[in-house]
Amino acid sequence: MLSVFHCRFQYPRNKTPWHLRVPLETDVLITHTPPRHYLDLDLGCDGLLKELWRVKPKLHVYGHIHSGHGRQSLFWDDAQLAYETFMTSKKSGIIGDLMPSSRWIAAMRVILYSLGNLISSIFGGTGTAGGVLINAAMVYQNTTKIGNPPEVIEL
Repeated sequence: MLSVFHCRFQYPRNKTPWHLRVPLETDVLITHTPPRHYLDLDLGCDGLLKELWRVKPKLHVYGHIHSGHGRQSLFWDDAQLAYETFMTSKKSGIIGDLMPSSRWIAAMRVILYSLGNLISSIFGGTGTAGGVLINAAMVYQNTTKIGNPPEVIEL
């Protein structure tokens, strides 16, 4: 099923129009808004990310953040959740991040879950189902010129 939604951040970041809006059987989701942490320059929507986790589409295409152009894989597993937790954790600056902190623990979880997934796949594990995220913004950075290459995906 294909679902198309259009939203341009006309709501506070901590609010969301997305809650339970995308049908569960959606395989391809097209929005204007990017989800948080994925090709969004840390400007994406937290609520849309939560909705992606609920629906787990195979493909999500969006734009809006021109400099975030590209594609990224997303897996619906503990390693992905650990990555998002790490990305959300408060940065302490160059010096502060060198000191042991909860951010270190979050980083270690990313590494451990990712290694677990790698070892599982080597020994015949079926792997975790995932999806592809594409920021298909064609306009280059903050100009009005078409400059980003098109993203092509085979389904």
